[in-house]
Amino acid sequence: MVFVSYSHCDAQWAQRFGVLLKPLVRRKRLRLWMDTELRVGDEWHPGIMETIERSGVALLLVSADFLGSDFIMDQELPELIKQGVRLAPVLVGECLWRHVPELERVQWLHDPSRDTALNFLTDQPGLRDRQLRVICERLIAVAPEGPDKRWTKAQMPPAAVDSMPVAAVPAGCVGGRLSGVPALPPGYLVREELAGVIDAVIAVEGGAVGLTGQVSAIGLHGQGGIGKTVLAAAVARDEGIRRRFPDGVYWVSLGEKPDILGIQLELLARVGARDRVPRTVVEARNALREVLAPQRVLVVIDDVWSDAAALAFQVTGPHGRLLYTSRDPHALTTAGARLYLVDVLSAQAARELAAAIIDIPPNALPTAADRAFSEVGHVALAVALLAAAVRRGQSWEVINADLRRDAEVFGDHPYANTFKAMQLSLAALPTELVEALLSLAIFPPDIQIPLAAITRYWAHTRSQNTHKTRRDLTALAKANVLRLDLKADRVSFHDLQHEYLLLHAPTLALLHAELLDAYRAVLPGDRDQWWRLPPREPYIWDHLIAHLAAAGERRILANTVTDPAYLTQRIATGGPNAAETDLNHAATVLPTNNLIRLIRWWQGWIARHAHLLVTPSDPVTNVNTSNGSAIAPTMLAWLTTNKSLPQGIDLDRLTPLLPTPHLKVRWGLTPQATALVRTLTGHTDDVHAVVWSPDGTRLASASEDLTVRVWDPVTGTQLATLTGHTHGVRAVAWSPDGTRLASASEDDTARVWDPVRGTQLATLTGHTHGVRAVAWHPVSQRQLGRHDAGVGPSHRHTADHPGRPHQLRGGGASGSVVTGWHPASQRQLGHSAGVGPGHRHTAGHPHRPHPRSARGGMVARRHPASQRQLRRHSAGMEPGHRHTADHPGRPHLLGGGGGMVARRHPASQRQHRRHDAGVGPGHRHTADHPHRPHPRSAGSGMVTRRHPASRHYSQRQNLGLRF
Repeated sequence: MVFVSYSHCDAQWAQRFGVLLKPLVRRKRLRLWMDTELRVGDEWHPGIMETIERSGVALLLVSADFLGSDFIMDQELPELIKQGVRLAPVLVGECLWRHVPELERVQWLHDPSRDTALNFLTDQPGLRDRQLRVICERLIAVAPEGPDKRWTKAQMPPAAVDSMPVAAVPAGCVGGRLSGVPALPPGYLVREELAGVIDAVIAVEGGAVGLTGQVSAIGLHGQGGIGKTVLAAAVARDEGIRRRFPDGVYWVSLGEKPDILGIQLELLARVGARDRVPRTVVEARNALREVLAPQRVLVVIDDVWSDAAALAFQVTGPHGRLLYTSRDPHALTTAGARLYLVDVLSAQAARELAAAIIDIPPNALPTAADRAFSEVGHVALAVALLAAAVRRGQSWEVINADLRRDAEVFGDHPYANTFKAMQLSLAALPTELVEALLSLAIFPPDIQIPLAAITRYWAHTRSQNTHKTRRDLTALAKANVLRLDLKADRVSFHDLQHEYLLLHAPTLALLHAELLDAYRAVLPGDRDQWWRLPPREPYIWDHLIAHLAAAGERRILANTVTDPAYLTQRIATGGPNAAETDLNHAATVLPTNNLIRLIRWWQGWIARHAHLLVTPSDPVTNVNTSNGSAIAPTMLAWLTTNKSLPQGIDLDRLTPLLPTPHLKVRWGLTPQATALVRTLTGHTDDVHAVVWSPDGTRLASASEDLTVRVWDPVTGTQLATLTGHTHGVRAVAWSPDGTRLASASEDDTARVWDPVRGTQLATLTGHTHGVRAVAWHPVSQRQLGRHDAGVGPSHRHTADHPGRPHQLRGGGASGSVVTGWHPASQRQLGHSAGVGPGHRHTAGHPHRPHPRSARGGMVARRHPASQRQLRRHSAGMEPGHRHTADHPGRPHLLGGGGGMVARRHPASQRQHRRHDAGVGPGHRHTADHPHRPHPRSAGSGMVTRRHPASRHYSQRQNLGLRF
């Protein structure tokens, strides 16, 4: 972990170091932590103490502003020294650093006396970049190798990849329409790989193909700029391909930090399903599958960075195909794609590409061109940049001289080839045009930027009209420094092009402020009433908060995201997820004060009410759902009844958004309980069971709707829907390592699942009646014994020691029988004996191998090997007790049933607490969160969360989960 300490005034230098160190961050060789909002006078940032504790090296960007920051000098620097973090200073601005003993006695990453401050090199970009690169190399030498394991989330082992159902796709007479497919670049050259990729796409060996880069150059992520995206676009535009996919060819661009749900919703609209309003990634994927399953479509998913992103777009049916591009082969294999390696250009291909751009025969190129191509590693993007420079008048001899000079600037940095070519290409452009290009660094990479947004921005900063903007963008596109699609009115950047802009752009905060001022011109009245933005205004709604944060406009940012009118409009235009995204972003960049507490309150409130804040079309009132009038009455109603409404929330802000007429609450609306964290919706019938994963990061629920669902409890996102049972699912259990799920159903089976891929791994058969409980056994390959086989639907639940996997137990309606299974071989191991009719549940203490069982108001403990009953508790449990469970970290046994929940110490039998309020008859199950002392209970489709000491509970709900 490298902790970057700097003043907000020096943010541009932190940004430049981030660009040069990014390849190592991507390859997980180091972790870089930067607070982009730190400035003089800021309060202690939440979580900064923990970050310092986990850091090995601190990169100090020393300047007069750095030394003048009370926060840095009085809190941050002393804490770094206290924690023993190695200090690595860099002088970015002249100051009196020699008078600071903490800095005077440490080894600097450069000689501040000889090399001078980096600020002196602002007007010498070549010398500055070389100095930055040398400093980064020295930092890498002193930084700990590899990622900090404490910051690395445990990864589940890769699951077996299921093959997608695939049918032949014969060619027809009519080609499918292109949706979002980018135009081919100027001087496009048909690559020799094209025919092979087309054959792979139309083959019946699999439904997905992945284009990945040559990975030998910079490790796992491959080399950027070698032409994967262009090759994919060529495949999508091929006439033969279009005739095989007459229902359409759809292009989806992701990038490093995509809004997956937003992109899915946009794709749903493109395929003609605008009426679908899924609220989670899984729901959106299922909706896309439903629409696209019968269609002959090709979906291209460009620039995939993660497994989750790849899996989110597995949406085609047997007659459809997927084509991925990525630098990460693992992300593609996780999605079941067959990999197709795209290498750098051959020497001949490089000549042909350059000749096509210059518009001359390949044999007319001099040998100096071959030397230049070799100098940039035959990377397609770099070759195109050099050729564009020659087309504008540069000579190959000058280009070779400049490349040799710049070799010392960028060294063997992974981005060196493209950066050298970008520098040469910009050198041939007019200064005014270069400045205009650098000003576009404020726009995010990997998105399609509407031409209207750039036009508005440049009209404000450069006083030019739409025609001049188009002309300048066309000139920049011919120089291959950006991508321009005039038919779609969109501009985009290759991520390496954007990294170069970040490295050389002037003060970014000022540029962000200029963009905001351009949009303030369309606001009626007060210039900071951002809720008045036109609903259909492109781009800014999705990026307003990011630009406010980057401009350092903290007060306006806080006021905007806590304004009921803005949040109402944001939900109306982008859904509850959009408002939550804005609040989450604001919470990470604002200092700790009353405003951040207000933001936290709004985060909780929207999470609890998200399922109510939908904007369906209203044929009766014909309300325009593109603005806040559709949900303003709902927002006002629930906010009015909320007794915890903080001061500072002005509900009168909603008045301009209220339609006429609208419903107004007079009485009877029960406010949501404040203990409620989030409502998880998606099940269509009663929920019978819910369990936390061992690490507490996921939930699994079992329902009468025949499904098991896996959830992210923080965001409410549905991660997987497990289908296959033919009757209601009564129980579900995580394996101790969290990589597998087991479920029990009234269809007489237990099943084992991969919760990440959502696939079924095994079906355990043998029961003759419905199975109502399942658990993982703590001891591998041990026979459990045998119970008297009674008759009647009695046995409900089993659970075991969480630290030892491998064996499943299930009980069903065939009496009080507990059956053991091996989950891999599906071999039945035996039965347990000694528990009479009425047995409902068994559970093991998490640290002691003693299972517990419950029935008819009694709780008994048994030793799993000897089967000796160790203790029997009969006091305090009412008849109808159905479940017991141990908290993983505390020796408190929980029991639930008959409307009661009781906590007991397993040894002393002392009852710690009994809850009988709010849980009605039919209560079936209680369980503890693995890291928090909050038991959960479930029954008759309802899930209740309680604090074991205070006995407060949130709410009960049918057909949904609450916690």
